[in-house]
Amino acid sequence: MLDDVVSFGAALDKRNLAKIAQRASETLDGGRIQRAEIDHATDVAPEIRKLATEIQTKIVPFIDSAEAETLRAAVERALTGEEAAADELTAASRKYSYLL
Repeated sequence: MLDDVVSFGAALDKRNLAKIAQRASETLDGGRIQRAEIDHATDVAPEIRKLATEIQTKIVPFIDSAEAETLRAAVERALTGEEAAADELTAASRKYSYLL
């Protein structure tokens, strides 16, 4: 049996699901279609998005606050398409692989 979580697109970041539900509700109530706000670059590789989500949920809550803040900043930069930040996330995932 599969014991892993499978998700696609907006489901990777559960906060996006709440935003989608809110826009859908507003559309039904108001009769006007709401445009989605794009938070991050659309050309960011799916692997980087997945890695960013894993770092935010599985690493950041368990490390000291100074290092967590550095990783949060790297995640934000990586999700905007910055190549060096993506490399920083990869290095962090190796360093804290025991948390993944």
